[in-house]
Amino acid sequence: MVKKNAGVWVGLIIFVFSLTYFITSLQYDYITGFGPGPGMLPRWLSALMAVLAVLYTVQAVRHHISLRTILPAKRAAIECAVIISYLLLFIFVVEYVGFSIASTAMLFLLLRGEFRWFVALGIAGGSSAFLFWLFHGILKVSLPVNTFGW
Repeated sequence: MVKKNAGVWVGLIIFVFSLTYFITSLQYDYITGFGPGPGMLPRWLSALMAVLAVLYTVQAVRHHISLRTILPAKRAAIECAVIISYLLLFIFVVEYVGFSIASTAMLFLLLRGEFRWFVALGIAGGSSAFLFWLFHGILKVSLPVNTFGW
């Protein structure tokens, strides 16, 4: 019966992920001379996630969760696949066309079904310009740019 219990499998996958994350966090300092080190947050988060995964797995053993109840309906699954394809498209083209154009295109594709095309384009362009200004201009984070520098 446990073989067909989707909740048990999800709990085990999350537990293995959190355990891997915890082991990786041991490579970083827990405390530095200035205070908490880079290993403190991932160590505590992964430990908490592991505990929650164990509790979820125990609950899933008590209450059977079938795979049909957690999978999205056909239309929702198609929408998830479309969103993932937009994200993959962004990942593949951002190095060539730059952050601004790639993020504007991705956000426009995501928003075009919810707003009129010109509103979606305005939101996408404005959001991308703001994020580029914030990360590239203010925070000095290196972003992929095109030949025009944006």
